[in-house]
Amino acid sequence: MYSIQVERLTIKQRTDLMGTLFFIENNLQQPLSLDIIANHSPWSRWQLQRIFVASTGLTLAQYVRELRLSKTAEELLYTDKRQIDIALSCGFESEISFSRSFRQYFQCTPGQYRKRNIRTHIRVLLTQSALAPIRIEHKPAFSLVGTNSDVQGFAAAQPNFHQVIPQHWHNTLQQNPHWLNGKDTLFGAFISKPGDEGHFDYWAGVEQDKTQPKHGSIQLPDQSYAVISHRNSITQFAQTVGWFIDEWLPDSNLSHQPGTDLELYPQAPQGIKNLSAEYWVPINSV
Repeated sequence: MYSIQVERLTIKQRTDLMGTLFFIENNLQQPLSLDIIANHSPWSRWQLQRIFVASTGLTLAQYVRELRLSKTAEELLYTDKRQIDIALSCGFESEISFSRSFRQYFQCTPGQYRKRNIRTHIRVLLTQSALAPIRIEHKPAFSLVGTNSDVQGFAAAQPNFHQVIPQHWHNTLQQNPHWLNGKDTLFGAFISKPGDEGHFDYWAGVEQDKTQPKHGSIQLPDQSYAVISHRNSITQFAQTVGWFIDEWLPDSNLSHQPGTDLELYPQAPQGIKNLSAEYWVPINSV
């Protein structure tokens, strides 16, 4: 199981929550207020919201909005339907409200998204991901500036990533305290070593901008990714990643693409009980 929060649900709670999710996913074209959703669950509004947030890290309103917008994005990419027809079929009251919400979420217009023809920022159905918050993203090529260290991963004879990576981040942030200003997203990148299974050159740093020196950096390719969010104990992060790669990905309709796995930390970890992070696995463009 990917999350200790989900493990704390009883079998009945998990079954009831999945039933509520099926109702949401099959009725996106209808009004879906919290009251309406709660009426199709065994819980009160407050109980439903509490269980949902604790299990997924998302609010119900956020999940409904992201599902609707993800569905419209895929309709734009894979059909020739008019924007107004897509908007109405996905629960938006007008093309104006649809365009406004779409621009806020995707940072582009529906027309621009269709023209680019890149599947990105897509929320995966929670009923298809064991309640794990997973999405599909695309990131253009970029330079990562930071420091690197040799790491032995899951497949190595003697894995040491549990010890090496936290210590490497500690050393790197001591050298670069300005990265803790709350503005920079911290990246970890696993660069595989050909012919050396399980061994990686691990980079810890931030995305390079024009003001930063060109030394101490690595260029990462344009790539599509499957992404899982983790908001839990730092000691559970490896368990989340292991489930994501070994169990969820092989059963999905996505194909793993050899490349650079990424870790994203919106903020520096604050002890073992507080980690907000994402793990990005390269996939074939879909």
